[in-house]
Amino acid sequence: MTSVFYPHRSDFASHCDFGGREGGRRLAITMALLTCAGASFVFPTQSLGQTDNPSATVTNSSVTSNSAKPIDYATQVRPILAVSCYRCHGEDRVEGGLRLDVREDALELGGVSGPAITPGDSHRSSLIRRVKGKGVKRMPPEGPPLSPEQIELLARWIDQGATWPEDEGLGAIVAAHWSYRPPVRPHPPQAVVAEDEHLDPIDRFVLNRLRSEGITPSGPAARTTLIRRLSLDLIGLPPTPQEVEAFLADESPQAVERVVDRLLASPRFGERWASWWLDLARYADTHGFEKDPRRTMWRYRDWVIDAFNRDLPFDQFTIEQLAGDMLPNATLEQRIASGFHRNTMINTEGGVDPEEARHHTIVDRVNTTATVWLASTLGCAQCHSHKYDPYRHDEYYRVYALFNNADEPEIPTPTAADLAAAEAHRARVAQAEARLHERTPERLARLAAWEATVLNQTAWRYSIPSLARSLGGASLTVRPDGSVLVSGTNPDFDTYEVVFEGLQGSITALRLDVLPDPTLPEAGVGRHPNGSFVLNRIEVEAQPPDEASPLPIPLASARADHTQPGHDAAHLVADLNDPKAKAGWAIGAYEPSGRVRRSVILTPKTPIDFGDAVSYRLVVRLIHRSSWPQANLGAFRLGFTNQPHPDFSFDPPDEIRQILAVAPDQRDDAQRHRLWNHFLSVDPELKALRAELETLKQQAPQPTTTLVMAEREVPRTTVIRLRGEFLSPGDPVEPGIPAAWGRLPEDQPANRLTFARWLVAPDNPRTSRVLVNRLWEQLFGIGLVRTVEDFGTQGESPSHPELLDELATGLVADGWSVKRLLKRIVMSQTYQRDSRVRPDLVERDPDNRLLARGPRFRLPAEILRDNALAIAGLLSDKIGGPSVFPPQPEGIWTMIYSNDKWIESQGEDRYRRGLYTFWRRTAPYPTFLMFDAPSREVCTVGRNRSNTPLQALATLNDPGFFEPARAFGARIAAHDAADDAQRIDYAYRLAVARPARPREIERLGQLLDLERTRLANDPRAVENLAWPQRDPKVSALDAAAWAVVANVVLNLDETLTKE
Repeated sequence: MTSVFYPHRSDFASHCDFGGREGGRRLAITMALLTCAGASFVFPTQSLGQTDNPSATVTNSSVTSNSAKPIDYATQVRPILAVSCYRCHGEDRVEGGLRLDVREDALELGGVSGPAITPGDSHRSSLIRRVKGKGVKRMPPEGPPLSPEQIELLARWIDQGATWPEDEGLGAIVAAHWSYRPPVRPHPPQAVVAEDEHLDPIDRFVLNRLRSEGITPSGPAARTTLIRRLSLDLIGLPPTPQEVEAFLADESPQAVERVVDRLLASPRFGERWASWWLDLARYADTHGFEKDPRRTMWRYRDWVIDAFNRDLPFDQFTIEQLAGDMLPNATLEQRIASGFHRNTMINTEGGVDPEEARHHTIVDRVNTTATVWLASTLGCAQCHSHKYDPYRHDEYYRVYALFNNADEPEIPTPTAADLAAAEAHRARVAQAEARLHERTPERLARLAAWEATVLNQTAWRYSIPSLARSLGGASLTVRPDGSVLVSGTNPDFDTYEVVFEGLQGSITALRLDVLPDPTLPEAGVGRHPNGSFVLNRIEVEAQPPDEASPLPIPLASARADHTQPGHDAAHLVADLNDPKAKAGWAIGAYEPSGRVRRSVILTPKTPIDFGDAVSYRLVVRLIHRSSWPQANLGAFRLGFTNQPHPDFSFDPPDEIRQILAVAPDQRDDAQRHRLWNHFLSVDPELKALRAELETLKQQAPQPTTTLVMAEREVPRTTVIRLRGEFLSPGDPVEPGIPAAWGRLPEDQPANRLTFARWLVAPDNPRTSRVLVNRLWEQLFGIGLVRTVEDFGTQGESPSHPELLDELATGLVADGWSVKRLLKRIVMSQTYQRDSRVRPDLVERDPDNRLLARGPRFRLPAEILRDNALAIAGLLSDKIGGPSVFPPQPEGIWTMIYSNDKWIESQGEDRYRRGLYTFWRRTAPYPTFLMFDAPSREVCTVGRNRSNTPLQALATLNDPGFFEPARAFGARIAAHDAADDAQRIDYAYRLAVARPARPREIERLGQLLDLERTRLANDPRAVENLAWPQRDPKVSALDAAAWAVVANVVLNLDETLTKE
């Protein structure tokens, strides 16, 4: 095995001086082993231990608060005291007689040692001495000590006078904190120079801050960099060389705007932004937990894509997802949108209490809603009142009550393909029915013979039971016609015993008729809420007069006139431990067959012969042991016959007997039609045709389904769960919201729909800010509020508060249009600046909080692969549909508790965009996980951006990336160019939207020559590297050599990064 060293990757990158890039990401000569084509290839990768965010070790003095700035008690001091002191010096415990949660106690009364705080003098304040203490004198005595920064802040607050508002509760926090105040559109700063007059307020607010800090902003980005940045941000894909050339050739002032408008109108826009939203929605293709079975939710995912593409206003986007099912005359699409809160995990493990599982589901819905729309940590109040923000424990359960009144159905959502398949199936059924109903001479002759036979045959005998009882506690009422109606208690599983006395002669078969009844659910035949039943076994016993013990009567067969697929009547004679018996006999719910009389004939192995005795008792036992609780029979009747070969035709319905009593030449058309159809259903000669038709009907294609919400008519009662424990119910509460948020409209019912509308109402100060901040974070890598998940007192304040309010109010004024907001941001000078880091910015603003330069960071996980597929020319342009299974390393799914298999997709599904990849919660697509994608078990607001050697190994070796590298190599090799230098230049235009530099062409040319020489003597490596679907004019050797070059280009920092 040979080892080949490839040159330093920085030699191929877009900028030679990587010391000037964000976070000092100089590409060190760190080696990663790549195994492909039977040889060891050594590629350089990033330096170890570095991240995209250097702020962890650099203090941005220009952004931090000045020491003279007054310390705010509600947002700065109280949180420290709450987490470190209230446990021993609060409402629940008062150690040493000292309370630090009450102003008078802390500043005036104090404890046994006097007041802990001396306003204006931190040196005389025992609070500061104790938190600085060591050993047993240190406070708090348990847990981590206060940090030097926290102690210094408390000391400054005391030296400033220990300002502690009289109203230290809800009112103080709400009044003091920026996020509880409604945004007001600010006036942009005055123009300093004439050019400022024409700037968007975005740029005027940013420039004003930069000037106040004495920082000069960077100039505009190169046009090739800008179009690639715009394309990756707005549609998540790189621009094509043709799109770049057209942009560079357009010298008009509207050139950038035309590109932006084209990208916003692209159907790929919805895919890129849906990928972001699906993290918030915790979308996945499985339920989660131990078994993690599959679910069908892709209709919701496609709804999100479509909503972004048609720029559905965000207020309507919100309402339809939280309460689309409750809208007046809700459309199918709006019901699909309500699947937002069906993305919760579902616990299907054995022994789970359904009600407790539902409780945890609602907790997730409350926490997710608060996080997604309000950037609120309301979830902390699930177990106790919030320690930092103004949310009481009981208020949490008022919000809980808003979500506690929903059922969780799965509904059919037929697609165009489903409708086409259903129409084709209907045509096949019609053809089979035509063959069955054909009036041939032979069938007409059999009809005449059958009429004569039926009129002369003895019908089934229906005796009246002497006893009918339920072993599960239900009430069985015997009616005058011998039928039995069940009412009262409906246990999960039940057994009915029916006793007959006075039977004589021989019994060759028994007949069980299940009967519809208006008193039963859905006017059906069963007691299950949908009107169905599942009967698992029938037992028959004879009780002779002189025998103490009954004699079991074995049954040879059971056949029914109708059955639900998978629940054949033959199961009724199987042993209860047999899996067949567990399936039982059933009639499908919600179909006409479930609301008419249906019958099953039971044949004993030998006829039952009572002779002339009248003292025998016959016991028939109907046993329900289905996996569907409460699926018990609702009304039935038992009959007997002594005919040698009993059939369903022995006892035609009364309507047919009435028709038969009419002379054939006296019957009208309706009678003849009804008689003919009945004959077709019982003629033995047509059994094969009937079976064919029944099988065909059972093969009807099932429409795509999805999980949705459905509000109940009768509300559930919601109680507080003490300490958040399901098993500790407390007092009941009414639906509502925390007082800190305001109030729901009094003239509207307190439910999900009203709450959803309130979230996007003008008097809600948060939602517009939260959305603006999240979109800004997607474009710039960091939000105007760094803590995108927390706008509370523990979150950070905005770096540009007026800019945040300008965009938030503008968003609402523009009808909540996400596309208009994004266009406004990307058209700003702030967004279009050069992203290279200057030495002065590393010193003054390493995180780019002041926005002196443009954004630069690695692409998200899904877009990384989309980018590679697009560059290689493999990316499918298909939008929507079921999730797909691109290549992934073998064995990933063997680690989970499931026999499910990852079967790799073929054809274009193999190369779909990342958001279509099947998302298993217990085993997410490994490459996405490696690049910081979440498991989506819970809502994820912002992804981390880590930097590890495994990531480089993945982009170099993983089949999901190496296949595109092989295809990219074949694409480069097939390019119509004069020489290899032009092909290398073409590779750069595809990958990074700019021409290759001479040094890059020289080094990659050397690599290409080296590979051609090496591979000429290694046919196995050639076979493994060459793309099989290449242009016929490209040799396997050339394709293989170019594949290595292509892999280098796809792994450039510049390729993997939005510059």
